[in-house]
Amino acid sequence: MVPILIPIVILEQELLIQMELFRRTVHEAFGRGLMKWTVSLLNIMIMKRHGHTIQ
Repeated sequence: MVPILIPIVILEQELLIQMELFRRTVHEAFGRGLMKWTVSLLNIMIMKRHGHTIQ
């Protein structure tokens, strides 16, 4: 019974590590995307305020 349980525990740990890494990667990518979007939105607002037309 014990030899079967050990790989399951190891597998569970691996899965948790992979999930955490995936979550962090997604979070970072989303954060960067959000930052870029906010910056571009601010740029558009500034441009409009100064009367520039955006093609």
